Amino acid sequence: MFAIRQFPYTVCMNRTLIRPFLLIQASLAAICFSVEGFCRFVLHLRYPYDCPIFVYQGDFFPDFILLIDRLFVHIHTLAFFAPGDRHFMYPPGATLLYEPFAILPSHRVKTYVTLLILDVLVTGFLFARALIRRGAEPRQTGLLVTALILLSYPLWFEMQRGNTEMFIWAITAGGIWAFYRGKGYTAATCFALVGSMKIYPAIFLGLFLSRREYRPILYALGLMGVITVACLWMEYPNVGISLHETLKGLHTFEYTYVQHKFPDVISYDHSLFTLYKRVVQPSLPQLARASKLYMPLFGLLGIVLFFTRIRHLPFSNQVLALTVATVLFPPVSFDYTLLHLYTPFALLLVLFWNRAVIPTGVRFALGLLACLVSPLTEFIHDGHSLEGQLKAVLLTTLFVISLVFPMQEAVSVTADERETELPAQIPQRQATLA
Repeated sequence: MFAIRQFPYTVCMNRTLIRPFLLIQASLAAICFSVEGFCRFVLHLRYPYDCPIFVYQGDFFPDFILLIDRLFVHIHTLAFFAPGDRHFMYPPGATLLYEPFAILPSHRVKTYVTLLILDVLVTGFLFARALIRRGAEPRQTGLLVTALILLSYPLWFEMQRGNTEMFIWAITAGGIWAFYRGKGYTAATCFALVGSMKIYPAIFLGLFLSRREYRPILYALGLMGVITVACLWMEYPNVGISLHETLKGLHTFEYTYVQHKFPDVISYDHSLFTLYKRVVQPSLPQLARASKLYMPLFGLLGIVLFFTRIRHLPFSNQVLALTVATVLFPPVSFDYTLLHLYTPFALLLVLFWNRAVIPTGVRFALGLLACLVSPLTEFIHDGHSLEGQLKAVLLTTLFVISLVFPMQEAVSVTADERETELPAQIPQRQATLA
């Protein structure tokens, strides 16, 4: 551990970085609970006026229970592909997340909650350790991490829904950190694993493109293929039938959630496409046509932005831009995916914790990140929360900031700072000096 005295301005800098973030997050949480508490106990109103998360009629862990107790108990048989609300609507790699729970004879929900809490504690510990190695005071760091966990709206939503996004986020964050430390194939393995589970995290393979490292990309794509085939076999021994039924499930998801409008679902969906649904209010035929154009259009836009702008930006900007893209541009993106925003948040804090000058882009980004991980469910119109659409606007603003404001680390460092410099920083700093 490095003592505080090595960084005489650390306390000042951590207050500059963290105090506005915590103030915004705590204030928004207090406003939300005050407004919704008043609605519940004074006005005697019920959902959606009385709770900051998607809870009604005692609905807890519905995603987990639906998949495990009604679907994964039939894995490796044709019953696994039952139609209706039990249809498996994920890429094949997602079976790796659920199958271990399905083989348990009992206490599946308790095991899920235990692992989720353990995931939170481990990632919180690793984040705290990184800050302490940068010169942060241990006690203050512990309080910071505790506050971040307790005030995390995406974490509340994740636990209430019983989703597995927390595990996907942890693997993705581990891949980004491995890339930063110069462990390319470890990062590629992480990106391949999560890419086979939900596809969109594979976008982080673009980090290798920015450094013209092509072998890890080929390795990751090959590994994704192997994992996909293996998981198709896990679903049902005939891979061809399994692939056909899995594609049917993905089409069912598109038809149900992309090409239709369910007000309660839209309230907690911060996708840019869902913002279009809410604002334009298209008819179902118009919505179906728009959904067919949306992904090719934004896929092309993303490729153009990456090669013309993103790949030329500092590493912090790249991670921020790619992360926002993964939670904003998919046609459906529920609020538990906001957990991924903690990766650029942690990265910005670690990289700029003891810097004498904080770039304007970092300040703007942290302020928006504070709003995005806070509850905004008290904003209600016509009986439905506007939380998802407000966050779509905030995410769009954050994406623009990641493109416009370079967040380059300071070139001049002290000898003490150089001792804590991570391996991947050295060639980057030498290139900057050159």
